[in-house]
Formats: sequence, C-alpha cells, structure tokens
Amino acid sequence: MEKTDQNRAGTERGQEALTAAFAAFADLSGRLEDSYGALQAQVRGLRQQLAAANERERREARRNAELASRLAALLEALPGGVLMLDGDGVVRQLNGTASEFFGAPLKDTAWAEVRERAFHAAGDDGGDLLLQDGRTLSLAQRLLDPGPGRVLLFTDVTEHRKIQELLARHRRLASLGEMAAALAHQIRTPLSAALLYVDNARRAELPAERRDALLGKAIGCLHDLEQLIADMLRFARGASTAVTTLDIDELFAAVRRAAAAAAGESQTVSFRHDAPGLSFAGNREALTGAILNLVNNALQHAGPQARVEVSARRQGNDLEISVRDDGPGVPPEQRERIFEPFFTSRADGTGLGLAVVRSVARGHGGDAWLRDPPGGGAEFVIRLPLPAVERGAGQEAAA
Repeated sequence: MEKTDQNRAGTERGQEALTAAFAAFADLSGRLEDSYGALQAQVRGLRQQLAAANERERREARRNAELASRLAALLEALPGGVLMLDGDGVVRQLNGTASEFFGAPLKDTAWAEVRERAFHAAGDDGGDLLLQDGRTLSLAQRLLDPGPGRVLLFTDVTEHRKIQELLARHRRLASLGEMAAALAHQIRTPLSAALLYVDNARRAELPAERRDALLGKAIGCLHDLEQLIADMLRFARGASTAVTTLDIDELFAAVRRAAAAAAGESQTVSFRHDAPGLSFAGNREALTGAILNLVNNALQHAGPQARVEVSARRQGNDLEISVRDDGPGVPPEQRERIFEPFFTSRADGTGLGLAVVRSVARGHGGDAWLRDPPGGGAEFVIRLPLPAVERGAGQEAAA
C-alpha cells in the first residue's frame, strides 16, 4: 500500500514537471512567434526603405543622365571650342568645335601634345593663339572645383582681331590727317634750311672749306628730314606688319648694338632682365626702334654723364620693358602731353619719338607710359601682353 502511494506521488510529480515544461515551451513559442512577427515587420520596413532608396537612385540616375545630355548639348551649342582636362593635363571631354579647331586625335591626349601640334611656335600678338591654318583663338580657362583639372574655352577671334587692326590703323591715319598742317611746318623747316645752305654754297667766291661746311649742314638738314619721315611712317604703321617670334635676349642684343653707337663717350647704357629665354610675338623692327627711341631720348635729356638702364620683367600675364635714366626727369607741366605727336621740348626734336613708342606698344595690344622712379630721373615703360601659350606654360610650371 505504501509503495503504491509512493508511485502515485512520483507520477503526479512527473506530470507536474511535464505540464511546467509544456507551459515553458508554449511561452517560449509565443515569444519566438512575437519576435518572428517583429522581425518580419522590420524586414518589410527594410524592403520598403530599400525600394525607396532604389527609386531615389533611379531618379538620380535619370536626372544625372538628363544633366549629362543637357551638358553635352550645351557644349555642342557653344560657339567656341571646349576642352576638359584632368589633373594630369589630359583631354577627357571636348565638343565638336574643339575637334574642328585642333583635329584628331584629341580625346585622352595630353594637352601639351595638342598645343605643340596645333599652334604656331610664335603664338600670336595680343596674348592670343595662332593656329597652323592662320586662325586666331582667344583662350579662357578655369580650374575645376571640386577636384583637379581645368576647363579651356577657345573662341575664334580672327575677324575681330582684323577689325581691331583696321580700326587702329584708321585711327592712326585720322591722326595723320589732323597733323597735316604741323607736318608741313616740320618738313618745311629742315628743307628750307637745306635749300639756304645749298644756295649759299653755290657762290663762286667761297673757299672750298666754307663750301664743304655749308654742304655738310645741308646734308644734316636732309638727314633730319629723313628721320622725320621715317618716324611718321613708323607712327602710321604701328606694329601691323612682320609679326614674328621674338626672344627677349635677342631683342636686347639688337637694341644694345644700336645704343652703343648712340651713347657718348661718358654715357653708359646697361641691360638686365629676370626672364631668360622668354619668347613672345611682335614686330622686331618696330619694337627695337621703340626701345631705341626711349634710349636716345634718355641719353639726350640726362646729359653727357647719363646712366641709362634698360630692363625687362614678367608682370603677371604681361612683359614690362622699361628705360630709366638718372637725368632731371620730366617737368610736371609736360607729362600730360609728352606722348602727343609733334610735342617736343627740344629745338631740334621732331616730337614723334614718344608718339611712335606708344603707337607701337598699342599696336601690340599693350601700352606705354611714364613712371616716376624712386631716386629721381625718368622711367618710360612699355607693356606687352604675353601669348597665351607662354602664360599656360608658366601656369603649368607653377602648378
């Protein structure tokens, strides 16, 4: 009997444990079901977020494609040639006008290689670029931001430059017309003097020595007349002909040879510059004559002990050539008029020297002016714009 009770008690305890285990299992299953439902809800949410993100990416891709299409259409519609360079200076994107300017191959080609084959070594006048076929291009460039690289925009300014040259020539011719009366007076003075000397030299009773002196004075007057006419022609032409590649060292060498003959025994003319090998485009004869005019002017005004310095330096995108002397300088009342044709403070001057200098400088797209140097004297400056090829080379070297 007692053993039966023990068995019954054991059975009850087992049933209770089994019931507890089933209850725990049911509770755990409920929690797992709840977790699985929550997980499914999260998965649905993530799927919705992923679908929304994919839709946004598709819309962004469509928008980028539209923007790229519009950019390509814009590049093709531009009247100029466009090149996009990467950080290594390689052409990565271009438009049809650029292909027409520079030919093939172009895409994935180094810009330095394209520049070497497409342009004349001389570049051109006024900071532009001269293509092999004779067309003139103007260059504008911007850095890409963000990221490395540059955008180059080329505009065909061939006709515009021709019109500018014609306009400048017409202005010079108009100035010549306005100066006709003054020119007649300037020519008449040495011509009348020469005729007077020759007429006196014809007198039979004159000794040979006196006759030779009179003829020498007549020849001097004719030389003055020849110089006056040469200055007038240089003023009229400006720098409109014979544009070639010039090297600053060669230009200074030509001026140095001519200045050596003009300087007096106790006068000195020195030369210096900080741009060895710098090349630019211009009229060799016109620029040499303009600088020599400034040197002669300095030697004449600074006196028998004159010290004249001719220097050149790169100033941004320009080349500045200056001629400085240690003379008394230019009086304040004359500074506004010294570049006017036929204005002179010397009795034997033509008044065209500085007018020719400014005409030549402006004919090259630059200018000329007077600057007051520290320590006295006078300093005349000629500014010439550098060709875009030279500018680009300087920028790449700096980079």
